[in-house]
Order: sequence, then structure tokens, then C-alpha cells
Amino acid sequence: MTTTNGTRAIKRAAPARVVLLAALVNAPAVAAAAAGEEGDVTILCAGTRDRFSLEDFLTAGLLVHELRQRGGYTLRDGARAALDLYGLYRGDVAGGIRGSLHGRHLIELGFDADLDYSSRIGLLSTVPVYQGGLIKNYG
Repeated sequence: MTTTNGTRAIKRAAPARVVLLAALVNAPAVAAAAAGEEGDVTILCAGTRDRFSLEDFLTAGLLVHELRQRGGYTLRDGARAALDLYGLYRGDVAGGIRGSLHGRHLIELGFDADLDYSSRIGLLSTVPVYQGGLIKNYG
């Protein structure tokens, strides 16, 4: 599944050597794969209609947290801010998302269960990678 926002982000990231796709449910696995690659790691948040999205930034913070566990990374200000946000909601990620603008909208539409499911950190070990115009399994 892709979204309009996600598709735009993937296309912007396409020139990178490796483009891994992350969400809360697979962030630890994606961070492990990224740590195994050479070079810098850039985290690109898709946002919502080209605007800041709390849930994306929270996921970025989780990725930064996971990468820092592996050591060897110097953080830019955006990564530090994302890490701080993740630290704020670490004990209740679903609650943090529920309080966001998009989270409240999803709840209004009746997607409470989907929100809870998508907030389960590390639920999946799948690491999608964008290569040659296709989304494939990494590795």
C-alpha cells in the first residue's frame, strides 16, 4: 500500500543509493538495515499534504533512537528534535498519535483500531526498499 504523501516522499528520495521505507511497526528492523549500510542516514518524513505530521516526526524520532543504540551517528538539529519528541511519547506512542491533528481525524472517521495497530512498535520485521521504480523486500 502507498499513499499520495508517501509516494511523493519516495520520489524525492529516489536518487539516494538506498531508500528504505519505515513506519512505527517496522522501524527497529529498518533502523538495523540502515545501520548496516555505508554512509550517512537521512530520514525523510512524508508529512500530510506537504505539511508537518506529528506521527511521521514521532516515527523519525524512533528511527533516530534505534540508530543511536547502534552508535556512530552525529545528529543534526532535526534529528535531535525528533528524538526529543519520541522521548516525550515513548511510553504512549498511540496516545501521542491520538492527540495529533491527523490522529484525531482518523478517530472521527472510526479508525481507532487501525491507529492502535499502526502504533505497535516493532510488530513487523519486514524492510521495504524502493529500487528501480518498485517497492521490494530489502536484502
